[in-house]
Amino acid sequence: MLWSKVIGTGEHKPSDPYFSNVSLLLFGEGVSGSTNIIDSSNNAYSLTRSGAVQISTSVKEYGSGSIRFNGTTGDALVHNSPPVSLVDWYSSDYTIEAWVYADSFTSWGLSIPVLVGHKNLNDFTNNWSFGPIGDGSNRLVFFYYNGIENRVYSTVALQTSAWNHVAMTNQSGMIRVYVNGIGTAAVPVSGIPTTGTATFSVNGYNNNYLTGYVDNLRITKGVARYTSNFVPSANFPDQ
Repeated sequence: MLWSKVIGTGEHKPSDPYFSNVSLLLFGEGVSGSTNIIDSSNNAYSLTRSGAVQISTSVKEYGSGSIRFNGTTGDALVHNSPPVSLVDWYSSDYTIEAWVYADSFTSWGLSIPVLVGHKNLNDFTNNWSFGPIGDGSNRLVFFYYNGIENRVYSTVALQTSAWNHVAMTNQSGMIRVYVNGIGTAAVPVSGIPTTGTATFSVNGYNNNYLTGYVDNLRITKGVARYTSNFVPSANFPDQ
């Protein structure tokens, strides 16, 4: 998980040994109020922006900014025809991770998370999604559907009004979720997860939209970056 940064440009040069496996990388850098949110992976996917999604420079964990979502309807980043590298989390090792900040997680999905996933914004279609939930527990959840609903919950809660590192890994068919480096026991993938037609979106599901900030969202296909408890680096991702 190594990175180097070109100071003053806002651009990053990868020294991560797994960079070729990175499917999506959203640093959330730029000037305040910018709506230009760039995928810094080699794929350079163009995500359709809707609603009031923009760069914030006042609340950030690293770099010059983060991605701000204000909870309005349609406030999302969407890939309408997502490639396998983005949404196929179960056929090989896989990692989703991000830093998240919210004063409250109430709007982040009551029982099904809205942060990121293979899901639709305006209906119940959801093959999988990941993020904190707003049921009052402030837990992190990985949700997937295989004919029935499946959830893997974190063992610790996220902090409000603070940055939290969140991660999910699939290692050889075993799922773990992590809050600030503290992980669950490995849970085996159950059955055959669905792969029905849906968008890939950051924020939004069934007309629910989070309020908060997201920094350094990264998806890595083919690598489970975390397989035991760890301390999120103070230099992530520029290390």
